[in-house]
Amino acid sequence: MRPKTRTMRVVLLGAAIVVWIACFRLLVRHGTWLPFVVAGSLLAALSILSDPSVRTLLRPTLARAGIGIAGAVVMIGSTYGGFFVLRLLVPSLEAQTRSLYALLHAGDVSDIERAGLIVIVASAEEVLFRGVLIGRESTEQAQRFSLNLDGSGLARIALFGGLYAAPAAASGSPLLVVVALICGLYWGWLRRLSGSIFAPILAHAAWDLSILVLRPLL
Repeated sequence: MRPKTRTMRVVLLGAAIVVWIACFRLLVRHGTWLPFVVAGSLLAALSILSDPSVRTLLRPTLARAGIGIAGAVVMIGSTYGGFFVLRLLVPSLEAQTRSLYALLHAGDVSDIERAGLIVIVASAEEVLFRGVLIGRESTEQAQRFSLNLDGSGLARIALFGGLYAAPAAASGSPLLVVVALICGLYWGWLRRLSGSIFAPILAHAAWDLSILVLRPLL
């Protein structure tokens, strides 16, 4: 890997973290997802256009689609089942969840428009936060399907999960930070498992659409 390429990847990741913090503050103050859509699209486009490895990792295959769909089914089922149990054990969870939905449903938009925004933002987040850097050292290895995770692999998943969740603190919702961390770890694992960004994009978008549009938890 050329030093300039790696530097560009690190710079884009750092920019995404800073921009996401700013976008969450704008969401809280002005109730709009537009900054996420615009900034996320621009940063993701820059990553895709400037890095051939990202374009390769986005390439769809039947195997990657299967992993993404299966990952979405597991995640969606676990969320509904887990919430049913946790709301009985943690009385405050329901109020926190309602507050989070009020924040995430910001803006007077239709469900179709909301679904479109979700797909755009979810795709951008996967490109920016689960890109080449979370994979193995070489591009060839990073694109290879693997069930094996060594200490380095687990450390990268944990690191990028934390980097993904950290900006959510700017929303003022502790629940969102916890959800973002759990989701970031899971999507990072799918990224490593599939050797692609395509699989976690499918899982991420499907989960968001299910929880936020099709069948909200509350």
